[in-house]
Amino acid sequence: MSQTKAIITDINQGKFKKALKGLDKCKPDIPSFEYHSLNGTCHYKLKNYRRAISFWKLATQSAVKQQQAKLYLKIAHAYERLSLFPEIIQSLKASVDADPSLNNLNARQSLCDWLYNYKEWEEFEQYVQPLLSLSDRYVRMNIMYTTCLFEQGKNDKALSIVRYLTAHLDLIDLRSVTSLLLQLNKLSDSEYAVLLPKVINRHGNQPTLAAHQANLALINKDYERALSLMSGIDIHKLPEWYQTSWLLEKYGKALDAVGRYDEAFEKFRMAGEYSLKNESEKVKKNLAYDSLPKYQKLRPEPTSSQYTGYRPTFLMGFARSGTTLLENVLATSNDIVAMQEPRTIVRVLEEVELQDKKAIERDFPFPESLWMELRDTYFRVAKNIVAWDEGKCLLDKQPLNTLNLPLINKLFPGARIIFSLRHPLDVCLSSFMQGFNLNMQTSHFLTLESTFKRYASIMQLFLRYREKLDLNIHYIRYEDLVADFDSQVKATFDFLQLAVPENYNKYYNNTTGKVVTTPSRSQVSQPIYQDSTYRWKNYQSYLEPYISIVQPYIEEFGY
Repeated sequence: MSQTKAIITDINQGKFKKALKGLDKCKPDIPSFEYHSLNGTCHYKLKNYRRAISFWKLATQSAVKQQQAKLYLKIAHAYERLSLFPEIIQSLKASVDADPSLNNLNARQSLCDWLYNYKEWEEFEQYVQPLLSLSDRYVRMNIMYTTCLFEQGKNDKALSIVRYLTAHLDLIDLRSVTSLLLQLNKLSDSEYAVLLPKVINRHGNQPTLAAHQANLALINKDYERALSLMSGIDIHKLPEWYQTSWLLEKYGKALDAVGRYDEAFEKFRMAGEYSLKNESEKVKKNLAYDSLPKYQKLRPEPTSSQYTGYRPTFLMGFARSGTTLLENVLATSNDIVAMQEPRTIVRVLEEVELQDKKAIERDFPFPESLWMELRDTYFRVAKNIVAWDEGKCLLDKQPLNTLNLPLINKLFPGARIIFSLRHPLDVCLSSFMQGFNLNMQTSHFLTLESTFKRYASIMQLFLRYREKLDLNIHYIRYEDLVADFDSQVKATFDFLQLAVPENYNKYYNNTTGKVVTTPSRSQVSQPIYQDSTYRWKNYQSYLEPYISIVQPYIEEFGY
């Protein structure tokens, strides 16, 4: 016992190497749990994260349930240091499953945060339930829960929670209610417009709420009022927790709408700068998990799979290339069930990398039995998002799945792929202008230079894939779609071997009551228009330094 105390004293004093020597010397006299647990702590402090994980896993074998829960939480922290995100989630699940009581709230909340960020809605809904009634976590978790429900199409239930929260504004502080407004802004203009006056009546006309008044004016296309309200907000006096980049993006859009392009560009630039500064840790993690470098090492070969089962249809291209518009047009058909940027392929990729960390570089060298399991994973995730049967066309709309085409080709050989093209300069500019939720892909859109480089990297890979793989692709250019809507829509339905629905040109009616969570929500809620074509010309002087990066693709795609 005295030996263990001396070792713990060394650890508390930061003498980790000395503590390790003491542990090795005294190993026969120290209980297995303590020996492995203390070894793990020393190695973690010395940044030997993999060794720490190994020792802590050994410690769980002789630990009681509560001790196991704490050890798995530590293991999750170590995996986080290594940017091994699927393993983080697995470890947090093990912690919560070992001790599901309220004594293990930190692990449960951390797990819910990860499941939420990874859009694992079914599991999020399962694990979040005990947190929904806790006063100190109540509002935040319920706001996240509403988004979970919206994403699964459970709109009525989600809105009932929103309405319950708004009926108890006296219990919600300004920060939490601002989060609620931000969520509603992405999901429902009508609910957003109803909530905002109630919040102002409760909290007064705070600068954070003036920003939402301005945003509501922007939604209603009252640009002068929006600009008047925004110009009165000193961004340097906003609370640290406020999403200043969101305000700057909206400010830029209002300026763009009235033709003040130089001022608009400066706001978009500032928005990216704020995100880089205030969400630097999130950006760093996203970039660490970027799979693009692995795909760049891949030399893809055509699949030899004889799979003849059901295949989804994939709609891809690049962010802001017109995929949301096309998805809503196609969804007018009763024969199509559309998924809006699901995590289906991402989830499959996570399973792939659990099997083999170098699977991408090695061109996914798996037996057919494993591919069948991966297809089951795909369909399980899909069925948690939409209800469909194999008599329908399942449309998987995820613009940046372009990167994952070799995986898709192995998973569903011969699957139909609709590839949405748009002028590269418009795509890059629009991606830079948007306030995306930051993930592995969108973290590249915070500066113009990184946006252009990302586009070039993805398209370089796409051209390689197209040359090497047997892909069943239909191309559609955004500019052609808005200029010659009828013939382009017909050609796309012909590719899908489906009849053109009578109401296809009333696609914007389908967005009523539908949650469109992409930045294109306002555009697809109105008839076809051409205002977004060749917008890059308004910002040409700012784009000039980067045009050479995408010039090969401007030429390749006929612009």
